[in-house]
Amino acid sequence: MSRSTDGSRYLRGKRALYARGYSTLILSLVFLTLLIIYLADIAIPVGSIESPRYSVEVLKKFNISIERVLFNEAYPIQPGSNITIHLRVGSTRVGIGNIVFEPGKEIRLNGSSTSIDVDGEGPWNIYVFDESVGREILAGVVYKSSDLLIQTGAYTALLSVYVISKLYVKIDPQGTVGLMLRLTYINRSSETIDLGVCSHQGSSACFYSIERADLSRYEAILYMKTPLLNMKIVDGTLIASPYDNPQIFIPAIIIAFSMIIAVGVRRDDRRRSKGRSIPSSRRSFT
Repeated sequence: MSRSTDGSRYLRGKRALYARGYSTLILSLVFLTLLIIYLADIAIPVGSIESPRYSVEVLKKFNISIERVLFNEAYPIQPGSNITIHLRVGSTRVGIGNIVFEPGKEIRLNGSSTSIDVDGEGPWNIYVFDESVGREILAGVVYKSSDLLIQTGAYTALLSVYVISKLYVKIDPQGTVGLMLRLTYINRSSETIDLGVCSHQGSSACFYSIERADLSRYEAILYMKTPLLNMKIVDGTLIASPYDNPQIFIPAIIIAFSMIIAVGVRRDDRRRSKGRSIPSSRRSFT
């Protein structure tokens, strides 16, 4: 009778051990899967939606201002005459300032500035007209905001050149879908601008204008937010990213890891209790 009882206990113990091992394996797989998905930021498709139409137009310009001018005292021009700095970028020509010529003097200027629309992504050549030789000469090559030192027969001038990008954004109304812009700059810094949801009634679109210096590139991102998930929209597919939803993935990872630890602790407790019961059973047989 005692052998039969011991055998049934042994079988029950084996089944319990197998069940605990199986549950530990499942929990470990769940934990590792969640951890890999989170660390690799694996996007998960969760549905589809009709995306609103939008457009982003980027125009570039130079904002140029004169900081200082040092006049050449040997330049053959009547003192008190007015001098204008003539610049050209591409096919656009502008004149800056109407500066009184004072031979040998350095003048600091405030408010002498202009804007030049430019094409392409740069770099851009800036030319200055040198009256002493009667033609344009290359003043410098610009691809980002910087100071530019130019020299002609009449003067040496220090200019500040700011490369400005102006983004014009248009998005059709869609009550649940928003638009954000991820901007990356030449110095590799970045920022994200959330334009929100265009909720205009009817067919009236939403328009936005953003101006930034030294913009390298931009990325337009459509998104939709619910009380449970933050989702991006890629080609009409709703995508849930772990990094966008830490409120779901981090607690799930912690819970799975805690359950693995709890199963291991219960197993160790049973082993210790079983080890303590062996001496008493041996004494009962003696």
